[in-house]
Amino acid sequence: SRRASMGRQSSTRRRMTSRARGDAGARAAVARETLVPERATRARALEDAREDREAWEALEAKLSRLREDGDGGGFDALVDVGGEIRARARAHDARTVFVDVGLGFMAEMTVDEGLGRARDARRDAATREVEAANALREVETSLAEIERGIRELLELELAERAV
Repeated sequence: SRRASMGRQSSTRRRMTSRARGDAGARAAVARETLVPERATRARALEDAREDREAWEALEAKLSRLREDGDGGGFDALVDVGGEIRARARAHDARTVFVDVGLGFMAEMTVDEGLGRARDARRDAATREVEAANALREVETSLAEIERGIRELLELELAERAV
């Protein structure tokens, strides 16, 4: 009677271990097929938002210096002429600048208008950066929870084998 009871417990424990092994495999598949690629996508979005913010900050700083100088007489600059090639150029009139407004379009603006555009775009990029960081953190939290669950299931399996 005692032996039969122990045999039933052992059989039940084996079924639970087998089910746990299947759960661990399913959890690992979810992590591998969805969350790992999602983490990479969200990490790229964070990096893109960070680069955008830094670029707008740099433009904002340059336009601020230009406004502080108050020199409508121009300035020297390196100009991107395409293909990562730059040429030295002289802007003869610094009262207006061309600012990228998106989709490859450049708009001529006063320095103050350009500065306003740079500030707005920097704020938008900073907001996107925070949102992207939060989204990345969510995926990493989910991956950590799945990893913890898999570890617990595997520990259950190891404990079963030891008994």
